[in-house]
Amino acid sequence: MQTTTFIEKLKTHFMRYGYETFKEHYADFKGRTGRAGFWYFQLYMFITVFVFSFISGLFNMPILSLLVSIAFILPGLSISVRRLHDTGRCWYWMLMSIVPGILSAVFATSASSLALIFYYLQLAGNIYLLVLFCQKGENKENAWGKAA
Repeated sequence: MQTTTFIEKLKTHFMRYGYETFKEHYADFKGRTGRAGFWYFQLYMFITVFVFSFISGLFNMPILSLLVSIAFILPGLSISVRRLHDTGRCWYWMLMSIVPGILSAVFATSASSLALIFYYLQLAGNIYLLVLFCQKGENKENAWGKAA
């Protein structure tokens, strides 16, 4: 009996924070997202990409997993920006990860030591963003709206 309740709660959370967030806030960079909404969407995204990658490998169709991964880029960025808004920070905090990642890819073939430096800068930025995403949001209204 309790298992059914747990499964129903999980299904409700996946529909609310996963599918509905994907459908209604696909490229919505305005507003705020709380910790629960952010992490459930990350879990929804991970499971969806994993399942489609498994199916893609099973039927030898790599384009399928690529398309699903590409489909999640914009909502992943937008929910990350909204999560930063919830902690009182602007979108440009995302640049700590994005800029070194791009520079690491640019210098990957020509200057490998420079690419390695940018790789470690990206890693440090990702770790700091993880800390920010785990922080509790502001309880008061801020520049991006009411508390999530």
